[in-house]
Amino acid sequence: METSKYKYRTGRAFIEMSEQSKTYIEEKSRQSLGGYDWSRQIYENNHNNRGIQRPKDIGQCANCNRTCDIVCARCQTYFCGLECQRKAWPKHRQICGKDNIKNSFKGLNENLENKCFEEEKVHIESNNKENQVSPNTSTSSGVVEKSIEMQSRKIPRSGNLVALTAISKTNIVFIRSKADEDNLNFFKFINNVQSAAKQLKKLSKAPICGQIVITNFAGQYNRAMILNSDNEQHIKLVYMDYGNLDARKLEDMYEAPEQFIQVQRFVEPVILKDVPEMYMTEEIRKFMYSYLDGIDLVVKYDEKNDLLSDKGVYEVELFDGTTNQNFNKMVAKLCKPTEPTNPDEAYYVNHLPQKQLPEGDNIELVVMDNSLLCTGCISCSTKKWAIEIEKFQSDLQLYGESLKDQCYTPRIDELCIAKYKIDGKWYRGRCLEIVGDGFPSIIFFDYGNIGMVNVKNIRRYPAQFTFPIYTCDCEIKGLPEQCEADLVQKLEELIPNGSTIHCENVTVYKDDNFHAITLPKLIHNLKAEGLLKEKV
Repeated sequence: METSKYKYRTGRAFIEMSEQSKTYIEEKSRQSLGGYDWSRQIYENNHNNRGIQRPKDIGQCANCNRTCDIVCARCQTYFCGLECQRKAWPKHRQICGKDNIKNSFKGLNENLENKCFEEEKVHIESNNKENQVSPNTSTSSGVVEKSIEMQSRKIPRSGNLVALTAISKTNIVFIRSKADEDNLNFFKFINNVQSAAKQLKKLSKAPICGQIVITNFAGQYNRAMILNSDNEQHIKLVYMDYGNLDARKLEDMYEAPEQFIQVQRFVEPVILKDVPEMYMTEEIRKFMYSYLDGIDLVVKYDEKNDLLSDKGVYEVELFDGTTNQNFNKMVAKLCKPTEPTNPDEAYYVNHLPQKQLPEGDNIELVVMDNSLLCTGCISCSTKKWAIEIEKFQSDLQLYGESLKDQCYTPRIDELCIAKYKIDGKWYRGRCLEIVGDGFPSIIFFDYGNIGMVNVKNIRRYPAQFTFPIYTCDCEIKGLPEQCEADLVQKLEELIPNGSTIHCENVTVYKDDNFHAITLPKLIHNLKAEGLLKEKV
């Protein structure tokens, strides 16, 4: 069978074309070997100019396992052609042109991040201090290669691949260059530290602030800079080559050899452009931590305009190396609270996780509110949770003030953001009662007090505010269900708002979301003053 374009012979088809077209296709075929150029975000087909010749041997395609004689221009892995290389790139890029030494330390930073999951306050000042301790000088030691010591550890070039190594805040992260030479030097240095670990001397006294040490973490040895050593059982430090915080005991620390001290850190702190500093919700945390050393990112910035000279750091944009998704925009979207536009979109108390106080003996709590002492109850939280509540207060104020000249009447049990009339600040609340007078009863559940709020001072609850409820209702054992005025007055003196109480015992009633606390000294004092009657 013949057509104007094709002729079929013995079950095969071939194309008849002019010599000019044939020459053009052959030339394109010769140039079809290459790799993906991340700086220009294109597949680079420049095989001959890169000095890598066609292999003499035949191999199997890394993507489809077919026989082929074409190789990757960077690492000479076999591929049928550009299409197979493109399909295999998401996995192939992890090993393309890299030394196998990386495999020896797979998961090292993952362990470090899990250990320091709750440590989020990384101060840029500490990193500036680190630069003074670790100057960029070279030594003749054989433990660390001279080429590594001479290398400047500045921010990776715009357009380069980077790894996210630590997360400080929603808008501050640490990145490490994954350019071939930088990546290889990093793992060589880590390998050198492990090799020298057996000869390291343990610290005999508490280190000073700014001192560089070697510390053992889960069987791996890492450089760290001391931030605070007041408590030898809880010495605060930052891992220089990752950026995350930790607290270790003195017995876990070793003297750092001079050749290790002289090597500049491999990571740099950067500020995510157009990303606000917000409270780290679980959704933001999950998204950002999913990128820790697992997914390559591309860093982009303007060398002149994006340097914040007063802080010594750059504002950058990060892009997913595979999908080209803008990392900054995703974080900003999760951070920025937006008022629901759908009238039927409402959030209730089950939208938020409720924390339970620790159960058992000798527990320390913070009194968040005592306005319901007439019922023998107070609202309490732990010291750690009280700090968490303070962290997201600024987010609430920004959201409340951004929606001016609005009013909202919430449904019963609906969450809202309401202004407290005494201090004029915005807090999270839940509607308890509506009587039609324009003043719904709102419980400010982060503290436990109740107030009537004008609908002009109520805003709809945004989906992004997923902070847990850290405050719990507590019954004080030994107090009557209805306390008289003189007893309430004395209780307010003994356990004021913001005070710390030491509970002999805390009992949790999970089904009722309620707690009972035992304060024997308080009850004894009340009885001694005749405010409580002895039970017969």
